[in-house]
This record gives sequence, C-alpha cells and structure tokens, in this order.
Amino acid sequence: MKPVDQFRDKYRVRNALKTLERYNDPDLARYIAPILMLRLGKDVEIEESEKTLIALSGGIDSKAAFLMAQKYGLKPDAVKFLVSKSK
Repeated sequence: MKPVDQFRDKYRVRNALKTLERYNDPDLARYIAPILMLRLGKDVEIEESEKTLIALSGGIDSKAAFLMAQKYGLKPDAVKFLVSKSK
C-alpha cells in the first residue's frame, strides 16, 4: 500500500472511532472499536463469542453473509449506518 493510501486509511479509521464515540453505544463500541484499533496497528484482545455483527448495505452480499452466519451456527446481529453531512 502506498504511503498516501496508508495515511488515508488511518485518517478514515480515526474518524470512524470518533463517530463511534459520539454514538456512545456500548454494543457498537464492543464490536467495532476493537476492529478499528487493529486497523491502526494497536494490540487489542478480542473476546470470542458466537455473537456476530454484520454490517448490512442492503445488497445481496451482506444479506448472504447474514444468512450464512446463521446457517453455520452463529448468532448474527445486523447493523446499518446512516451518515449525514453536517452543515
């Protein structure tokens, strides 16, 4: 990955963490924050669970991922993010 792409990726991940903090939702923080921290290269311990969080885009791929998770014995929860532009 080019340095400019690495910078852009880290910038986006940091912004995602800030957005996560604003929502102040413990479930989102428990599932998503560790993944974002890993993307930043931090050491994070992820608790193992049969519970799975799947981001739904509304497309067939995310729906298929949800159904496959159910089929293989996981207990998926679905989440969809709505992002609005601030004026």
